Amino acid sequence: SALFYWLAEKNENVNQDKKNKSGAVDYKSYGRYAFYVSLSMITLASVYLYYLIFNHQFQVAYIYQYSSRDLPFGFLLSSFWAGQEGSFLLWTLFLSWLGIVFIKTSKMYENYGMFFLNHVLAFFLILMIKASPFELIEGGIVPGDGSGLNPLLQNFWMVIHPPILFIGYAATTFPFVIALTALVKNDFSKWVNQSLPWVLGVSITLGAGIIIGAFWSYETLGWGGYWGWDPVENSSLIPWITSMALFHGLVIERRSGALIKSNYFLAITSFILVIYATFLTRSGVLADFSVHSFQDLGINGYLIIFLGLSSVLSFGLLFSRFNIMKGANIEFSTINRENVLLAGMLLLSASGFLTILGTSSPIISGWFGEPSQVDISFYNKVNLPIAIAMCLFIALAPLLRWQEESFKGTIRRFLIPIILTLVSLGLSIYLGVSDLITILFLGFAIFTIWSNLIGVIKRSAINWRNIAGPFAHFGVGLMFVGIIISGNFDKTEKFLLTQGKPQSAFDNELTYLGMKTPPDGKNVVEVKVKNESNEYVATPRLYYNQMNQGNMREPYINYGILTDFYIAPLELRKDNSHSQESVLFLKKGESKKIQDIMVQFISFNMSSDHQTGDFVVGADLIIELNGVKHEVTPIMNMGKMNTKSQSVEIKNEDKKIKIKLASIDADTKAIKLEFEGLSENTEMKHDHRDQLLVEVSEKPFMNILWIGTIILTLGTILAIYNRIQDNV
Repeated sequence: SALFYWLAEKNENVNQDKKNKSGAVDYKSYGRYAFYVSLSMITLASVYLYYLIFNHQFQVAYIYQYSSRDLPFGFLLSSFWAGQEGSFLLWTLFLSWLGIVFIKTSKMYENYGMFFLNHVLAFFLILMIKASPFELIEGGIVPGDGSGLNPLLQNFWMVIHPPILFIGYAATTFPFVIALTALVKNDFSKWVNQSLPWVLGVSITLGAGIIIGAFWSYETLGWGGYWGWDPVENSSLIPWITSMALFHGLVIERRSGALIKSNYFLAITSFILVIYATFLTRSGVLADFSVHSFQDLGINGYLIIFLGLSSVLSFGLLFSRFNIMKGANIEFSTINRENVLLAGMLLLSASGFLTILGTSSPIISGWFGEPSQVDISFYNKVNLPIAIAMCLFIALAPLLRWQEESFKGTIRRFLIPIILTLVSLGLSIYLGVSDLITILFLGFAIFTIWSNLIGVIKRSAINWRNIAGPFAHFGVGLMFVGIIISGNFDKTEKFLLTQGKPQSAFDNELTYLGMKTPPDGKNVVEVKVKNESNEYVATPRLYYNQMNQGNMREPYINYGILTDFYIAPLELRKDNSHSQESVLFLKKGESKKIQDIMVQFISFNMSSDHQTGDFVVGADLIIELNGVKHEVTPIMNMGKMNTKSQSVEIKNEDKKIKIKLASIDADTKAIKLEFEGLSENTEMKHDHRDQLLVEVSEKPFMNILWIGTIILTLGTILAIYNRIQDNV
């Protein structure tokens, strides 16, 4: 297909009638037919993988690893993309079908565009020869059942989250190939209208995927948050940020002809970053720094070669055209909408650069010594001033004109939103917002809400299609307010509930009622919640996962209009088999005392067993017993099929104590330690009722955050609709 499209472009200058009379070959049709054959075979491979999944063909290693006979239909669907091999096939499938859309809409960009697209497809197909989802288990073994799907993935949101993300990953290819086509053809005037719908498509799919993933994390994982700046999370966030920057740049270029070079750079960069993020998260290079990172399938060389060739050829082509790419200058003498869009574009680009810098820190630091990873606080610190500045410019955009006449006219249009912002911020301070940075961030976020809401009202009176920008930015303002309030006013505390005994927690009375085991085996713990206005039974889940050899927990969330009440079960203690004195929860850097022993958790110690492919996590501890300090590292060996913990033992005088790393919470950087050999707690000997350890939180303004993300998504969808209508 690539060859035929190349020949078609070479013959493009020949008149079609002359070609028909001379009997010349219609290479474009041959290129299309070859692509349709490729598409058909990729689709057939995908259908065949589903055939293997639904017919439980466990002699195929991928089917054995990610499915089982007891999985319902919806989760068997998820088995397709549960592992790396299947997710690469899904990516290739979406890329192929989006190629059909490109053929139908690309017009003069089809020949070179499909030439470049076919090379990207070829890379993924070669990749799947090395990492194939159809590989058989060695020795001709046919297991009776599969290992099953990770229980954390057995969730409605995880059925739709990965496909949406992979559509977004695939869609980043098309602004890339359009940019390369325009550069090769030296035609820099028509690419904007071709690129805009694709860029918005990337924004909506990656954005929706990120939002769904964040909600899944909040609703399912039980750590109480929704974003942990993990490399796997960042791998979708970074190209979304750069794509949004590209969209704002294209809007400026379409109106004034400025930022041509910057936009081509961002179109290429967004695609390169998707491949780079794939390398980071799927090559195994971050195995020591992220428990979410995939294991190495031996594809590092393939990823590095494609990443290097794509970068050198595409950026080389761009820089070779710099002298002939002439764009208009941006007017900086007055404050206008064009300046604000440029500022937003630069801020988004800065955020993307700093985030990829932090994500790449293990590789960068490894060049100069021992590899290390930046702390999560790095991302918050570098992105906080960017977010504050972004709120300011987003607030200015809807009420500014493209060419501003006077400073007085500008101030007059912003008088009402400024007054509403000051009143709202004053009320917030009265209700308890006191930190100066928080007040500043919240003030600009509120300014964003009021300014864009007024912009929506004014534009809808003229034409409802014009509200896409301010409507989406109104959602951004709500989202930021939700992030600020939920992050600064969250209340969290652990409670040990004894069965049948009420206990007070944040103006609620909690009573552990007992446990039920439903047919799916995911045990439900029932907790009665009673307050002044309501009474209900919360049903979080706490169950043993045979695959991971550990306890899994799913929280119960009582969604409120302004505040969520969040109950996450941590541990069930049957008949005091693990009394409160034999278990310790520690966060990284934290010290706690258990009976007469002081325990300090220093850091994680992570490594990989290159022979078995197992992932080994240790917890470096300092144990002080009877005045003597012991440095020990209990470890957890995470294999493909199971997880095993190896205890360490310390001896001092007449005491011999075993310490076991029972579980790890990667999101909160916390561990659970179990101790054997401690003196019994005589006060609890007479109480044999079951106990439930729970983490209870009050999370304000979470609904405001989710509503903001939905409005942002709807605004982007409307922008896509407008771009399509403009091109019809």
